[in-house]
Amino acid sequence: MATDLRVEETSRLRSGQAEQAQRLYRSLHEAIVAGDVPAGTIITSADLALSFQTDSRVVAAALRGLAHEGLISIERGRPKRVLGPPLQTDPGSTADPRVVQVEHTLRERLADLIYKPGQLLPERQDLADELGVPQSVVDAALGPLFIAGYLAHSLLPIGTRVTRLVLESSPV
Repeated sequence: MATDLRVEETSRLRSGQAEQAQRLYRSLHEAIVAGDVPAGTIITSADLALSFQTDSRVVAAALRGLAHEGLISIERGRPKRVLGPPLQTDPGSTADPRVVQVEHTLRERLADLIYKPGQLLPERQDLADELGVPQSVVDAALGPLFIAGYLAHSLLPIGTRVTRLVLESSPV
């Protein structure tokens, strides 16, 4: 888990702003990983800028870093939401972090009723294209949702159907 912002997140900031973004990023990172800011919490840039007495560009850089780490979701037109700390895997596990992130995203969309019970999910390749991952990653992320009973295969029409509500976006 990273504790520093990547250069890409701070390249457009002045030196002092980059340091502020780094402090904000570390503070939020620690709070999310420790569970002090629980999964599902909505984050507003304006509140963070006010609380940390900084400007929106500094906040945006810190939030991009958290999104890159998979700790928050940033989707155009949707509120920024804490996804929670990363899932702990067994030492030596080869779990692909993209699978974990896609599963978090799908659980969040189910919890937010973007995908409602009875509806078909978008085609797997369409989800993969939208999320910027291979279809195999989407397939792997859907597995636990099938096992938990949130999804089922549909024959007429062919696809993946949402079967029940997800009450929270964090994994079961």
